[in-house]
Formats: sequence, structure tokens, C-alpha cells
Amino acid sequence: MSINLYSQFKTNDAFMVTYKETLNGKVFKCSKCNLIHVEYKNININLSKSQFQQYADYLDTLDGAMWETQNTKAAFSRKIIIPTSDSHIRILLNKEELNELKYLFGCNECLKILKTIPEELLVATYLN
Repeated sequence: MSINLYSQFKTNDAFMVTYKETLNGKVFKCSKCNLIHVEYKNININLSKSQFQQYADYLDTLDGAMWETQNTKAAFSRKIIIPTSDSHIRILLNKEELNELKYLFGCNECLKILKTIPEELLVATYLN
């Protein structure tokens, strides 16, 4: 499966390239901070390339059906509970939301694209 750059846009003094987008979220990279941003519903995750890869690998291991079954008696309406680095904050998802987030993070092709296009070329192409 190949991924084409979905869109390019500029905000303030930064150049953005959107790699994947769904109804509820998108994955884009900013030339100013050099991070990959994941927006999903009301969640924003900002990651380096290696962190993005690690998180994508982690999401890939999650079995939504298993977690929904295991957490059937949990008080939360969404039964898939993803921990964050802050022990007070967790991401709660249902199986469909997990699959959509996996799709957005299933962006290993995005990382391949990033490696083949020099950052200065991306910025120069957009600004010219």
C-alpha cells in the first residue's frame, strides 16, 4: 500500500505536510518543530519520528476485542484503555476508534516518505 502526500499547507511560519486523514483525525509533520502531530478527536499527540514508530508498533499489538471483553465490567463506556506517560491521564477508546487510530498510525509509509524527501526541499518547494 503506498501513501501519497495528502496535502501541504502553511500556518504562520511553518510548513505542514498531511500524510493521512480520516473524518476524526489526521497525521501531519511540521517543518518548524520537526515533529509528527497526530490529531484524533480531542486528542493531540506530538512525536519525533522514532517515537511515532514506537507508538505505531505499540498500537499494532493492541487487540481491541480482547480488551473490550477483559474490561466489560469497567465503569467507562469505552473499554479499551491506553495508558499515557502521565499516570493520571488515559486514552479511552472503543474498538472502532482503536481501528481508526491504528489506521492513522499505520503510517510506516509516512516515515519512508520522510526519509526520501529532504526537509529543506519540502520547505523550499512550498515557499517558492
